[in-house]
Amino acid sequence: KMATKPISRGVQDMPPPGGYPKINTTRGIRPRGPSGFAIWAGIIGASVYGMYQIGLVNAENRANRKETREARMALFPYFKAEQ
Repeated sequence: KMATKPISRGVQDMPPPGGYPKINTTRGIRPRGPSGFAIWAGIIGASVYGMYQIGLVNAENRANRKETREARMALFPYFKAEQ
């Protein structure tokens, strides 16, 4: 047994008759930011553009190496004659 008796038991809160009103969880909130398709299109587009730029740089490097190689081949007989 308890040492003292509780003064009152209190009254439990109950819902109103008919229940609480529904909470609108489907408000007209518009989606923010770009769509998934737009994000993927951007990623793929940036990748394709990056590969294109790499191809351009590689072609330029190939042309520079070819020019250097041809210049060395043209001068090789003169260098060989000096030895």
